[in-house]
Amino acid sequence: MRTSDDGRYVLAQVANGDGGEFAHYLMDFSAERTNTWIQVTHFIEKVSQAVFGKDHTLYLLSRNNAPRGKVLRVPLANVLANAETVVPQSEAAIEAFAPSKTLLYVIDSMEAVARPRFDQKGHAKGWCPRFRRLPVRRKFAARRQPDLQQCILLTPGAWYRYDPATGKQRARIVSDFTVDFSDSEVSREWAVSKDGTKIPMSVIRRKGIKLEGTAPTLLTGYGGYNISLAPYFDAAVRLWLDRAAFRCGECARRRRIRRGMAIKRAI
Repeated sequence: MRTSDDGRYVLAQVANGDGGEFAHYLMDFSAERTNTWIQVTHFIEKVSQAVFGKDHTLYLLSRNNAPRGKVLRVPLANVLANAETVVPQSEAAIEAFAPSKTLLYVIDSMEAVARPRFDQKGHAKGWCPRFRRLPVRRKFAARRQPDLQQCILLTPGAWYRYDPATGKQRARIVSDFTVDFSDSEVSREWAVSKDGTKIPMSVIRRKGIKLEGTAPTLLTGYGGYNISLAPYFDAAVRLWLDRAAFRCGECARRRRIRRGMAIKRAI
């Protein structure tokens, strides 16, 4: 449950088990009957996220007829009205979003790489330059100048304050790790499933290692139930690389997850 900034509305999210289906209910404390819940979304509508906007609206992340996701908006004064599409489905899969006072920040994935897209009522505003390094994972706070987190496979996570007016960002909190990965590198590789689906892999390895198939390799991967695991920094990888080995890992993104559920799964 969460409340709007002014405390007038309460939003409740109800999960239908762990299959990724959700329903959302809204209560208006200024109404005559404050104990009445209004159902905003149903399980079949495939809305996985609902967030209060700064403009007295409710933003919804829907996958109904849009497996890669689209962002909708409805006015709080009439949540039963037809929702307006703010960010339509594209080739990139939307992972999360957060409305601020002036912009709508959207984190999406393109070919298994997460990158933030900045929109204002559906109008593309481009990307924050610093966060176009790949592969990367980010989180942000919904404010006029949000904080964005960057976490790269061989670089510890750091928080940056982003100013949308100038397009500049400055470091706020930087992790201090003594682990040195200067002798290592990351490459993007692809494996092809038997149904032709391309599965991405992020490969961490020592620079100059012989690619002859004899080095020990740790392979990890996951993709199911609409859960996407992004690449992350792990200092313990240093121990594995010290044995002249590889670490390969990635997750299936949303367009591949739906394609490979239950009996449709292909290895």
